[in-house]
Amino acid sequence: MYDLFNSGNFLFRTNIPELLDAKAIDALLDDRTRLIEHGGLLAGMWSFRSLDPHNWGISHFSGFYQLAYRLRDDLPITSWIEGYNAILGYLSSKNDVIRVAFPVLDFDELGNRAAMSMGFTREGTIEETAEVGTRVRGTIVYSRTYSPDVYVRPHAA
Repeated sequence: MYDLFNSGNFLFRTNIPELLDAKAIDALLDDRTRLIEHGGLLAGMWSFRSLDPHNWGISHFSGFYQLAYRLRDDLPITSWIEGYNAILGYLSSKNDVIRVAFPVLDFDELGNRAAMSMGFTREGTIEETAEVGTRVRGTIVYSRTYSPDVYVRPHAA
C-alpha cells in the first residue's frame, strides 16, 4: 500500500505523497478507507465521509457524501469511471445517495480529468488550501447531485 504514494502523483488526501513516511501515510487513512484492486494488483484507494445535514442540526435528510478517491496514474480513465460506479453501488447499498462531493487539488491534472470524466460538475475553487513548494494552491470542488425523484436508493437486501 505504501508504494502507491511513491509515484509523486498519488494525491490521496495529500499534496506531497512522495515525502510521506509510513507513519504519515497511516495518519491519512481511517476506518472508512478501502483499497482498490485492478487485475489482481493494488490500484488505489477510496474513502468517504458523510455530509449528513442532520449532524449539523439542519435537516433529517441523509445521503450527502464527500469522496476521497485515487487510482495509480498508469490506469486509464475508464478504470476511474468503473471504480466510481462500484463506489456508488457500495454507498447506495447502505443509504440514499443524493449528493457526492469530490475535492481535487487545482494542479492535479489527472484528478481533474477523472472528475469530469466521471460526470462530476465543477462547483468552484477554494483558494489557498495547499502549500506546494513555495506556492499556495487551491482545491477545486466537484459534485454529482442525484435529483430526489431519481437519486440512488439503497439496494434491496
